[in-house]
Amino acid sequence: YRDLFPEPPPPGAVPSCAEGGVLGVLPGVIGTMQATEAIKLAIGVGERAPRDTLSGRLILYNAMSFRFHEVALKPRPNAAPIRELIDYTGFCGQAAAEEAQA
Repeated sequence: YRDLFPEPPPPGAVPSCAEGGVLGVLPGVIGTMQATEAIKLAIGVGERAPRDTLSGRLILYNAMSFRFHEVALKPRPNAAPIRELIDYTGFCGQAAAEEAQA
């Protein structure tokens, strides 16, 4: 996410899942795809050919039409490598937006 969108949106600019809604099966579909990619990387299968993994690519999934779209991501040469996860609630400003509404 940070490779594609290095700067977070302002607090409250993006609806939460509770506000925007999530198609119930969507987390399972995407989670299965993510788990598959993680397993390929962990066992070294994804290192055999450049297109064996989604590295450098983003898959967009439209559950309503059951269509996938692939977008190539270009490396940002001056960006620091991502070595750890961050607090995405804070990164996206969701906590600040929720506090402002309280």
